Amino acid sequence: MKDLWLIFALIQQSNAIAPLARAVVTSFSAHPDAPYTELAIDLGIEVEPFGLVTRAGSILPPVAARLAREIQNMVIV
Repeated sequence: MKDLWLIFALIQQSNAIAPLARAVVTSFSAHPDAPYTELAIDLGIEVEPFGLVTRAGSILPPVAARLAREIQNMVIV
């Protein structure tokens, strides 16, 4: 997550660009006053399947457990 904040700081303070997941770009550029904009470009990048990771032996907080269930439900469809 620190890397993501660094990327956005660099973009905001320079002429840098960065390839990011569309959901991330949309959430950070959707507001009219957002300091970011999405470039309409198809990079042809396909993301391989991913997994969720948590610390072994720990119990997730209720909100994190709910998020994990929602993601699993979307994938298992």
